[in-house]
Amino acid sequence: MRIVWGAFALALAVYLIAAHVVGSRLADDLGLNDRGLLVFKVALGVVAIVFLVQAYSTRKSRLRLPNTNYQPGFIERIPWPIFPSPDYRLISPSALYFTATVPSILLAHCTGVAGLILFLISGEFITLYACVITSAIAQYFFRPKIEELERLAMDMKSLQDSD
Repeated sequence: MRIVWGAFALALAVYLIAAHVVGSRLADDLGLNDRGLLVFKVALGVVAIVFLVQAYSTRKSRLRLPNTNYQPGFIERIPWPIFPSPDYRLISPSALYFTATVPSILLAHCTGVAGLILFLISGEFITLYACVITSAIAQYFFRPKIEELERLAMDMKSLQDSD
């Protein structure tokens, strides 16, 4: 899992290098007016924030084991055929942790992609750096941690023992 995390972190560095190579030449070619550029920046900024919130939510919901005190929300009561609730007796802790970690890192990485897109359209390095730094911090926050995996394994063992 650390290889996946490292690959996404390396991709952020590649975005910065590519942006410095391209410079602001592409932004001059597009010819967006100030109002259109502002609307696009706000829209991509909102999308980037939604990605970060979804990354946190995805990780927490996938690592939450069923217990008797938990009341599912409206969205969680809808049967999702694509993302069924895992049978915690059949899945290994490492597989469950992988399905929680990789999507959250990917969603956090999308903030850096949004920054690259904004840079290519506006030519402003500050927007690129703000999004890439935010993405890097989020990816560091969501990185694989052995302590979390050990805690998850112990929780799953206690859940299996109680059945």
